[in-house]
Amino acid sequence: SEACATKRAAEHSAARAALQAEFPEALGAEPARAPAAGKKRKAEAISIEGPPADAKTKLVHSAQTLLGRSITKADVVCDVREFEVNGATRYQASVCLPTYDPNSHHEGVDADTKKQAELNAAEVAVAALADVVAPLEEERRAKKAKLQEEKLAKWRALREAKRAAKA
Repeated sequence: SEACATKRAAEHSAARAALQAEFPEALGAEPARAPAAGKKRKAEAISIEGPPADAKTKLVHSAQTLLGRSITKADVVCDVREFEVNGATRYQASVCLPTYDPNSHHEGVDADTKKQAELNAAEVAVAALADVVAPLEEERRAKKAKLQEEKLAKWRALREAKRAAKA
């Protein structure tokens, strides 16, 4: 029996010895060890950005920013129409945000697939709404940063109070 630094290591050593006694052929090779505990990543190394957003995702985000809430199916309406050009089927989509502006319709260029037609219409809508969404998005970021700073200040004050109480 070998001396171990922790109770867990001693238990593993005892289990390994029991297995060796019962099944010597099973433990012929040294078992693979788990890697040592990793180091914490620095905040700069952690990426919070996801994959690049397509036009529909940007449109949904813009609609949420405009409405100030999560959207429902009724908030972004996409209508796709199918037509023939020289014997080939083509699609054209239009996007409307009826809860924001019932009179605005954004039509995209025609495409080979329904999905691409929807993306084209969403790109047109995002471009049309960019001037309205940008200041709202900046305001939201500033508000979020302010709340984060307040939360951090509160946490620091609480931490200092705990340190003072210990001393």
